[in-house]
Amino acid sequence: MRYSYLLIVLVFLFPGCRHSKTGTHYVFYKADYQRTGWFKTKGVKELHKVKWTSNASEILTTPIIYRNMVIITATNGGLIYFVDIETGEPLGYLNLAFYSNTPAIRNDTLFIPSIGALYVFAFDTNNLKWVCDVDGVENPIIYKDRIFLQTRDSICAVKFGIWQKVWTFPGETGVFSSMAMDSSLLFLTIVDKYRGYAKLCCIDASTGKALWLQKRECASETPAVADGMVFMGGKNRFFYSFDEWTGKIIWKFDAGSEITTSAAVTSDAVYFGCINKNLYCLDIHTGKKKWVFHGPAEITCDPVYADGIVYFACMHKFFALDAQTGKVLWTFDAGSFIKASPLVHEGVVYVGSVNGILYALM
Repeated sequence: MRYSYLLIVLVFLFPGCRHSKTGTHYVFYKADYQRTGWFKTKGVKELHKVKWTSNASEILTTPIIYRNMVIITATNGGLIYFVDIETGEPLGYLNLAFYSNTPAIRNDTLFIPSIGALYVFAFDTNNLKWVCDVDGVENPIIYKDRIFLQTRDSICAVKFGIWQKVWTFPGETGVFSSMAMDSSLLFLTIVDKYRGYAKLCCIDASTGKALWLQKRECASETPAVADGMVFMGGKNRFFYSFDEWTGKIIWKFDAGSEITTSAAVTSDAVYFGCINKNLYCLDIHTGKKKWVFHGPAEITCDPVYADGIVYFACMHKFFALDAQTGKVLWTFDAGSFIKASPLVHEGVVYVGSVNGILYALM
């Protein structure tokens, strides 16, 4: 009965969404498989206006963009909102009735992770193609002929078409963070249930076998991967760069307090936030500090990068900093906490707040 209701909503939604108005799509959490948070698009160097606002319920997830739509998940009630990218007007919605995370899209197919299942929809035919009954699915990764799904206590690989599990990992530990991927390697945080600490794990995506475990208390957020390195910080106040193939520490940086965000990574720098209100910029190869910005409050969302600018939030206040100097370019007060990382697309920044308002800033 729940599936029939979903199909009725889809029939209403998709006939008006068949032609793209935009050239670039961002259809994954944190911009790409590597979770770099690097949006390779025009940024907003000076805030001119709020282009539009769109009302939803509580927003704790990053929006994605596809065709002429901004797609946002509201955690309260499992609603997926589709809004027009130019006007912010609603195009339709899905109601999964359960908490959902950031969707992913590939070849006109929408993958929605939700507690209890992963829902797979076809945009143009309005069909519910498949439901994978897994508990607590986080942000999925779609790569070649497989989709990698994250549950509360395992990772599984499912083959397209036949929709069968190829492998499952691990079983005795809990999964703590979203996954990142580079080439044939998957990276994520797992929690040792018996010892109570988190470990950064590297998994062979083809076999599901662990290649290495970094057993330090260095894993609290989603890892980011770039230039052969995995970047991760944690409760022990250190931020690390690991070799992606061996897990060996390349460098570490003492941030002075617990690290509360995942990193944004570019070709020469890495950016992350801490509970001590600091946003750090480090050299990607040496780990040496380039600059530090001290905000008015704890950094509450993952920073992202676009066009020479770093974007992030301190509670309800949103910041845009010059990526080279840390100088404040502009700020915006959302009037409510910002917990989800923003999305940048063709000269517009999309920011969601916990009071259910999605802002398009330009």
